[in-house]
Amino acid sequence: MAAFIPLIGRIAVGIPIFMFGLMHMMNANDMAEMPPFGGVAVVYLTGVINLAVGIAYFIGKYLRQAGIIGALLMLSYALGVHLPGLMSAGDNAQLMQVYMSGLLKDLGLMGGALLVSTLAKD
Repeated sequence: MAAFIPLIGRIAVGIPIFMFGLMHMMNANDMAEMPPFGGVAVVYLTGVINLAVGIAYFIGKYLRQAGIIGALLMLSYALGVHLPGLMSAGDNAQLMQVYMSGLLKDLGLMGGALLVSTLAKD
């Protein structure tokens, strides 16, 4: 059973990352104002990166590289989208909660991605 724990962990981290990639690809125009620069092109680029990282987690290849890239991507979302949104939410408690949830989600996925990077068999 202990041998399955790393597999379950990387699949569990890979599912939301992969799904975020699909969401980026399907809703790029709606998300175009979220990145601090680049608009829809950045949304598509980050979507492709999310998909590639998720696939790497699923197949168990390039885990060190995918884990580090995934962690950096999640950090960029946290610092480039959610933290600025949180800081600009003012007194709007509902908006603050949305941005705080996104920030915490991305920090958690960043931690998971870093753990996945340690599973690489070099």
